[in-house]
Amino acid sequence: MTNPINIPVLYLGAKTLYDTVVPIRGKPHIKPIGNRRRQHETIELFDSDKEIYSYKLYDTHVVRLYPNGDVAIHTGGWGSQTTASFISWVTRNRLSGRIFNNKLWVSTYDGHWPMPDDGVVLFKPVFNGGFKLAEPLMVEKRSVDRAAAKEARAPYREFMSFVKTMLTLSDGWIMPDTMESVCPHAPDTRYNSIDHYPNMRTEELLPAILDGEDNYLKVLVNICLRISASDADYLQFMGHTAQKLKYKPENVLSALDRLIFNSEDPYKLDKVQADGTFCRNYV
Repeated sequence: MTNPINIPVLYLGAKTLYDTVVPIRGKPHIKPIGNRRRQHETIELFDSDKEIYSYKLYDTHVVRLYPNGDVAIHTGGWGSQTTASFISWVTRNRLSGRIFNNKLWVSTYDGHWPMPDDGVVLFKPVFNGGFKLAEPLMVEKRSVDRAAAKEARAPYREFMSFVKTMLTLSDGWIMPDTMESVCPHAPDTRYNSIDHYPNMRTEELLPAILDGEDNYLKVLVNICLRISASDADYLQFMGHTAQKLKYKPENVLSALDRLIFNSEDPYKLDKVQADGTFCRNYV
């Protein structure tokens, strides 16, 4: 009985397609994969000596198919949803392209793999028509540089202490009167409710902290109104219904960290081996 791993199904499909598709008239090198109007999606003989075929998207040989059944992926720097869908389509979802955290990934039998902007990633066939990564994939991973992060947080230590103290004393609750004192509600009360919204732009928050403790409460409320509360309840306020909101100090401080890190960029890049799981820190 023939081992199914040894049957290069995708390769044979590509070869058959190349041999049978009639080129566009006057353009002998263009053999559309499907709809003949979509001349940017073609099948080509990538290397005639090695009999390697490729599915080409615009000017990029995205999926290359080898006689031994191997498949190589090359994005050419086009890590888009269009490229991801193209990979899934031409490989019949044996290699599934998707976008995660603004990066193109290919999912296979053995995991999920981030595609680099340059170079080729090779996959080998396994049982049931699936594929696995042929060799370890090295990627750059972004992580927080502890020393740089400590230095970046230093100017905001007093405000961080204020956040912890304020939310600890109130058991995490921020009352409508507190919100009203620094973020006055809009005058529209048609629905018999008072809603509070941030009244500072994101880029104003850190400078306001550095301007002094008189701004601490306003900045705290503005940060809280930008993130999800852990609990909420309704009460009567100024003749209308309003919410009191509960926040965990660690969630507020994490939001502050994001503001600081976006401003100061206290990160480092390390070369690591991809482990087959989705990761937001790959670059």
